[in-house]
Amino acid sequence: MKQHRSGIIRSLVFISLLIISLLGINRVTRPKYDYSNSSWPTTSTYEQFYDMQRDSIDVLFLGSSVMVNAVSPQQIYRTYGIRSYNLGSENQSPIISYYWLKEALRFQSPKAVVMDCRFLFSLHKENPLNMIEGLVRKSIDPMKWSAVKTEAVHDICTIDEGQDELSYYLTNLRYHERWKVLTIDDYDTSMQSAPLKGFAPLYENGPETYEAFVPSDAGAMTEFDEHMGVYLDRITELCREKGIRLILIDLPGNQMNDAINNLLTSYASDHGIDYLNYCEQSMFESIGASLPEENTTAHANLPGALKFSDAIGKYLHETCGIQPAEDEQYASCDAYHEHSIRNDQLKKTEDLETYLSLLNDPAYTVFISVSEDAGADQSERIRQLWSELGLQYSLQGMYETGYTAVISDEGIFEEAGQSFLSHTAQFMNRHHTYTIESAGRSVGSWSSVRIDSTEYSRGTPGINIVVFDEMFSKVIDSVTYETYTETFTRAE
Repeated sequence: MKQHRSGIIRSLVFISLLIISLLGINRVTRPKYDYSNSSWPTTSTYEQFYDMQRDSIDVLFLGSSVMVNAVSPQQIYRTYGIRSYNLGSENQSPIISYYWLKEALRFQSPKAVVMDCRFLFSLHKENPLNMIEGLVRKSIDPMKWSAVKTEAVHDICTIDEGQDELSYYLTNLRYHERWKVLTIDDYDTSMQSAPLKGFAPLYENGPETYEAFVPSDAGAMTEFDEHMGVYLDRITELCREKGIRLILIDLPGNQMNDAINNLLTSYASDHGIDYLNYCEQSMFESIGASLPEENTTAHANLPGALKFSDAIGKYLHETCGIQPAEDEQYASCDAYHEHSIRNDQLKKTEDLETYLSLLNDPAYTVFISVSEDAGADQSERIRQLWSELGLQYSLQGMYETGYTAVISDEGIFEEAGQSFLSHTAQFMNRHHTYTIESAGRSVGSWSSVRIDSTEYSRGTPGINIVVFDEMFSKVIDSVTYETYTETFTRAE
């Protein structure tokens, strides 16, 4: 009998260890999308959501990438004190929105849900889920296992018969080839934090103008995509059951015409919910954004997102009655929010004095490498700002001389000379390795900044500067300042 019990115990231990090992392998091999490697850091979004305190979120945002880029919960908290979270993801169809809403309600009790309407219509007619498999997995893989995820996987694979349920349970079956390309992001969960609470800032300016929608045909009508309409009904019913105010919105740049506007207006009226069409001229103008610098069309840039977040925050506060609440989860991340705004300023600055002053930030690791010549006369103010960065050498009068410098919170490295200069080291607690090189005109006119084997220096004559942001764990800017012409050139 003892031997029998011992055999059972050993079997249970073996099975337990096997399950733990498989779960570990699944977690490591599935792709990670965080601020260091993705414009839409979906993995970080969902990992951070699970770290939020229970019942600490009053508003949830759902929808596609246009929602991810347009709504900053930190900006809404800063302006109105409203606690929100952006659970959007690339091409998020209402099927994914529904299951992330169900998942969110396991941990939070929001007063309002704001949902983007972009994917209620057939944008990917070749796919029954209205989104490609890779983006479905990008949205579902980070979800914790529960009855909600099991139901989601079953529905996904029922609607799209080309997908396999088992591969969602054992993701290593789907991603086994990723063993060849694993990076630090796959092992270090600290790289997957998202202090911006689901918001992903973009920095490029938008179009010069936007042709807003003006209603003209009250009789035009269309239909929702078959599956999308079903899941919109489920979202509407779930919010009704939970006493949550549901707000449907169309963001500027979404597909819009009279038929779509009439259908959504009618649906909202029939179900007693709100519909805000920001494609419509008066609503678009109410945002108060100025193109192209404050872009709110299609994928909003950071300045445009700040304006839109203020607009939707105002609606949530004044119309929906969502009250402010003090919360350290939001207050403690204000510096991160401020830093994203600083990044926007840095990436758009073309004045050396302003640029050098913005570089003076402990979150930046700055690489400076001169190619050919950087010895033109410099103003007293530029020399002062150079010194404030902690640099000892002055480039004043340094004709045909190589120069390299690395400024980080771990210290400053600096070297100048007539020979070919090369230096290799690690930074950011040894997470990354760099090699920086420089040569003046007499020895080849060369500049290189390689971080983890990737070249970032523009390598053109003048002062080449590469800025690595430790908060976002990636290079955010690469410029050359040509001293003789006093011009900035940025990498594309």
